[in-house]
Amino acid sequence: MGVPRTVCPEDDELKELGEEMLAWVNENNPLHIREWWLIHKDITEKCWDVMCQKDIFLHYYNKALSVVAKNYIDKDSQVPDSIKNRFLRMYFKDLRNEEDEKKRTEIRMRVEAVKDIGVDQQTAVQFMAENFGHSKRTSSSK
Repeated sequence: MGVPRTVCPEDDELKELGEEMLAWVNENNPLHIREWWLIHKDITEKCWDVMCQKDIFLHYYNKALSVVAKNYIDKDSQVPDSIKNRFLRMYFKDLRNEEDEKKRTEIRMRVEAVKDIGVDQQTAVQFMAENFGHSKRTSSSK
């Protein structure tokens, strides 16, 4: 094993690496692409991050990621559900954005519900804690 790659390759090599990564992922069925770039190719994380910013490589990365995702989506997969859910949220921006927006909407609705009650801040905080699982904070704990 040589010295880890620390410089981002040029576009031609990025394309070759992307094709190689996709073939490797299809053949080896890993649980994470890190297996390919860190262990198999000895690419540093900093270099990997730069590679993933390049459009020519990003295309292959997204394809490989979709192949890896099958391990997490497949209902017969041996990957525990909690890890599957974490993976899906971490790697699929559209799912993460949808979940985040749903949570923001839920919080806005809670805030509006408390405002509609017309109570003081301490009572509102207590109401939120009791009804929505938020931790209690009194005005003295600010």
